[in-house]
Amino acid sequence: MRSDENTNGSPPGSRTIKRALCLLDSFTVREPTWRTTNLAENCGLPIPTTHRILRMLERFEYVVRDPSGAYGLGPAAASLARSDLPFAELRAQALPALRAIHRATSERVSLRVLAESRDHSYEVCVVGRAGRDGRVRPRPSGSRIDPLHAGASSKALLAQLGNEDLARAIRRGLERVGPATITRPARLRRELAAIRRRGWAFSREETAAGTWAVAVPLAGPSPSSACAVAVSGPLARCDAERARSHISVLARGARWLSNGLEAELGESVMAPMSAEKVA
Repeated sequence: MRSDENTNGSPPGSRTIKRALCLLDSFTVREPTWRTTNLAENCGLPIPTTHRILRMLERFEYVVRDPSGAYGLGPAAASLARSDLPFAELRAQALPALRAIHRATSERVSLRVLAESRDHSYEVCVVGRAGRDGRVRPRPSGSRIDPLHAGASSKALLAQLGNEDLARAIRRGLERVGPATITRPARLRRELAAIRRRGWAFSREETAAGTWAVAVPLAGPSPSSACAVAVSGPLARCDAERARSHISVLARGARWLSNGLEAELGESVMAPMSAEKVA
C-alpha cells in the first residue's frame, strides 16, 4: 500500500488517513519494527511527515517506540487485531487513570476484564515499572489470562457475578495456579463475601510465587463486561501499611476512572469503600 495515491476529490483528511494506514500496514511478522527513515522510504513519504504521523499514532498507543528509537505496533493495534473494539475503547478511557496510579505507587498497574465465557479473566492493559530510559509504556492487551478464583483482580470480578456463575466456577474446579491459590469452595465464598463488603480484593502468591496484589472492582455496561483495576508487586515490597496506601490510591483512581466511564458509557460503577485491615 502506497501513500502517494491521487486523493483529488477525496474528503478532507483522507490523505492523512491513507498515510497513517500505510505506516501501520508496514508492520508485519517479518518486519515487526521500523525506524522512521526506513518507514518513510517504504511508504514514499517525507521524513518529517512520517515522524509527525508516528507521534500521533504513538499518542493513541497504535505504535510504541523502544529505547533504540525503533517503532513497533502498540497495544491499541493489538486490541483491534483481537476484534476487541469495546475493550479498546475501555482501555483508552482507563489509561490516564492507570498511569496516575502507577505514578503514585511505582508498582505494576493493570486493568482486567471478564471473558465473555465468564470462566476466566484477561488483562486489557498493563502499565509497568519504568524501563532503563525512564519511560513507562503500556503493554499489549491479553498478555495474561487467569481463572476467576485466583488473584486479586479475578476475585474482584468473580465477586460481581451472581450465585449461578460462582457455582459454575466451583464446578469447573478450583485449580491451584500459585502456592496460595484458594482451592476450597467454602473459603472462596467467604473471600468473595468480604470483597463485596469492603469493596476491594487482596491476594498473596495466588497466581505466582513471590507476588501480591490489591484490586478494586468496577461495574461495566453488563456483568459480562465487568472490570477491575489492580496494583501488584513482589512480596519484598508488601506490608500492611503499603497495602493500605495502595488501596487508597486505587480508590481515588477508580473514582476518576468511574467518572470517565460514566460519561462515555452512561453506566454506574461500584464505589470502592475504605480500606479495612489487610490480612
